[in-house]
Amino acid sequence: MPLVVVDTNLVSLLVKLRSGQLRKDEERAHRYEAYLQGQDMIRAFPTEAELLVWLKRLPADELGEKYAQGIREFLDQTGLIDGTDLVAQHWARIVSAGEKMARVHVRDRNNPKREAQLNDTWIAACALAHGLPLVSDNRKDFEWMVEALGLELVSYAGAGQTLTSQ
Repeated sequence: MPLVVVDTNLVSLLVKLRSGQLRKDEERAHRYEAYLQGQDMIRAFPTEAELLVWLKRLPADELGEKYAQGIREFLDQTGLIDGTDLVAQHWARIVSAGEKMARVHVRDRNNPKREAQLNDTWIAACALAHGLPLVSDNRKDFEWMVEALGLELVSYAGAGQTLTSQ
């Protein structure tokens, strides 16, 4: 089976879809779900960390438990890419190129219009280090890395569009 790295935002979209709480973008979520059928999904270590934080922040109610169950199922069904020297080398390439292109910023109150989050750069580094495609619904955060760094990005192109691989 083909192996793909799944971005954190896609996990969120799919968990909401499966728990019946997706209020918009249902067609897009179904397209991702169909694409991922028959793929082995793997998560990058920043996605693991973000999901663990989400679990701690969820309310102790029925909806919170639905989300928690979806997150735990995803964690159980996917492998993990840990940070390694190779991942760090790719991360350094991404950050260096991103800074030159004014695309990499850490989200903070002094930069509310960020172009890419720090965790996104680590997730992309994990995909690049292992030569795997990254499936993300945050196309704008990663598409600059396609041409600049050779990232293979699978993303929804827009309304009426299909998933595209760059």
